Amino acid sequence: MPFAIAAAVAALIGMTARDIAVAHHEHDVATVADARFAAVHEAQCQDSLRLATTDSVRATIVDGCVQRILAKAHETAP
Repeated sequence: MPFAIAAAVAALIGMTARDIAVAHHEHDVATVADARFAAVHEAQCQDSLRLATTDSVRATIVDGCVQRILAKAHETAP
């Protein structure tokens, strides 16, 4: 019986850790999605996107804008 209780506790801890990991991943995905939205609507990024000739170049520009926005947000975070 003590083994069953220990196994149940271990399973509960494992499930809790997985839930926390999934929550962190969801937060990261949401943060990047918000940054992509902000990047596409930012004036500086819009100017660069107007000059882009291919979708690949546009994607690279947006990725650069996203990285800049995330870096700026990381600098201002407490």
